[in-house]
Amino acid sequence: MHIPGPLHIGKFVARPNRFLAIVELEGKQVEAHLPDPGRLRELLVPGRRVWVRRVPAANRRTSYTLTLVRAPGGEMVSLVTTFPNEIVAEALAAQHIKELSHWTTIRREYTWGKSRFDFLLGKGDDERMLLEVKSVTLVEGDRALFPDAMTARGARHVRELAAATSEGMDAAVLFVVQRRDAASITAARSIDPVFADALAEAHEAGVLLIGYRPHPLSPLSRMRERGDKTASNVSRATASLGIRTTRSPNPSRIAVRSASYAFCSGVW
Repeated sequence: MHIPGPLHIGKFVARPNRFLAIVELEGKQVEAHLPDPGRLRELLVPGRRVWVRRVPAANRRTSYTLTLVRAPGGEMVSLVTTFPNEIVAEALAAQHIKELSHWTTIRREYTWGKSRFDFLLGKGDDERMLLEVKSVTLVEGDRALFPDAMTARGARHVRELAAATSEGMDAAVLFVVQRRDAASITAARSIDPVFADALAEAHEAGVLLIGYRPHPLSPLSRMRERGDKTASNVSRATASLGIRTTRSPNPSRIAVRSASYAFCSGVW
């Protein structure tokens, strides 16, 4: 996966609104577009190291995009919501996700019903799967939580995935955990009980729930910390993925391990 650059190191200062951040860059405060509208309170802490990319454009309010932030565990977390999808696309192509290793990507951004899903996968001549990818950045204790803010769109997605299974399609939600301090992942019921209920119902309807963490965690963490570096190539990220999955006796719990890290187990 290729992250456009150059990226410049700064310090997070404030977040005036969901899509705007103030960053200290080379001793000056600048405004940066924040692509991730999530809560991000445990990540966007004043003084926290961040990486911004300069994107000058006449139709933009800001000249920078806030791209990465250093998490409490030291790893870099993407604030560009499309980056996890690119990692998944490479992992699918390389067949590094065991549960999906027999499926091939037919199309990205596929519309079914009233929703657009990240991937349409195929197997053989007539089997089809809708795959939705969710980026996970919130961790409390040792448990990753999704979502970190109310998401009516997310609830609609999983309901439509359940509806797709009733019409003979396969469906899955792939949670990409960007934090290494998480030992498990679960729906954040205290934040969005509607989504939590929708996810549980989708699971009961046959929607596959997969917890996934890039290995080594994170490919972004191997980037050199140079404020003037050129575009950073992390194409080896998925090449080293070694995923294996085990199921616990409780069918609603998914236990996953990677080659080097305790992966995330899902409690749905």
